[in-house]
Amino acid sequence: MCCVSGCTTTSKRDKQKLNGIKFYCFPIESTHMPWLVEKRQMWINAVRNHK
Repeated sequence: MCCVSGCTTTSKRDKQKLNGIKFYCFPIESTHMPWLVEKRQMWINAVRNHK
């Protein structure tokens, strides 16, 4: 599913309309992998700041 507010596109739906758009999962938060916490926050900030 897309993380952009209001977007209804999913990776399983409308594949013929995606035209090269790819979906990625946000990094998980894990106490075993503390570097992913910062990376996840960077992804979240990037989505918030995209206008």
